[in-house]
Amino acid sequence: MEILEETEQFVYYRENGKLLGFSNYSKYSSKKHLLRKKLLKEVFELAKKDNMENLQILTDESCNWQIYEKLGCKRIYETIVENKEYDKLGNVLIEKAFIYEKKL
Repeated sequence: MEILEETEQFVYYRENGKLLGFSNYSKYSSKKHLLRKKLLKEVFELAKKDNMENLQILTDESCNWQIYEKLGCKRIYETIVENKEYDKLGNVLIEKAFIYEKKL
């Protein structure tokens, strides 16, 4: 996580040439979110080429989760988790976490 936090890069996990997963972290004040939409579309295309039928994304309230809805993802799960970034959400102890799914 520390590497992702510092670099704000996408990390892809591939096995036998197929995309199995990816991870990304953007700092709260980052301007790199402007590239995020383009990178997510790239991930969707990689997954589709690897014959994946859907892709699931885990996010929480402290993130710009609306971008997933704008890219055609559907929220399939919502839960409450302990907040680890108190200063970002007004010192609340819990926050919502979501799983989005993109049909490819």
